[in-house]
Amino acid sequence: MKYLCFILMLISLVSFGQMPADKALKSMKWRPIGPANMGGRTTDIAGVPGDPNTFYIAGADGGIFKTTNAGVTMTPIFDGQKAFSIGTIAVS
Repeated sequence: MKYLCFILMLISLVSFGQMPADKALKSMKWRPIGPANMGGRTTDIAGVPGDPNTFYIAGADGGIFKTTNAGVTMTPIFDGQKAFSIGTIAVS
């Protein structure tokens, strides 16, 4: 009998001690997470006409990246060049 009372008490504590998901989410506040430097700025994006999954992204830090899967993965294609900034790109 003691064990039954103990188990019932534990069940009641667990069931009443949980906060509803909507209330828990409302108590959360948005905050910036990640790098806060300016090296990650995007200066231009150029797409390939007729292929919505392939596009190029130019960075203010001199990098150009290509994606062929709508941005899921990015491949650097301008590494090792002596460019300090990319202002714009065009695809022909």
